[in-house]
Amino acid sequence: MRTADIHWVRDEMVVPDAFDRIYSDEEIAAMNDGERCVARNEIIARSNGYSFKNGGLRDYFRARSWYHENPGADGGGGLSAGSIAYQNVERLRARTDPWWLDLATY
Repeated sequence: MRTADIHWVRDEMVVPDAFDRIYSDEEIAAMNDGERCVARNEIIARSNGYSFKNGGLRDYFRARSWYHENPGADGGGGLSAGSIAYQNVERLRARTDPWWLDLATY
């Protein structure tokens, strides 16, 4: 069984400008799978306050001052297809091991 602990020591946000610019392939490749998982979910959390089922992600985001949990929010973040944030989510998803992507639903 694979497990992961999320410990973030640096900035409050992993991808603070994810709604303003598209992250480059090089920037995404420089992240490990755990960082890409958090970054992807951070965009969704910021967009609609998604309430994560995974305890580690839920605790991680609840500890962020900018996060406002919305139990009724959907896991897609309510992002418009083609928006900058949506493109970043998809780019992060494409470069992340599927095991990490499933974390938000457990």
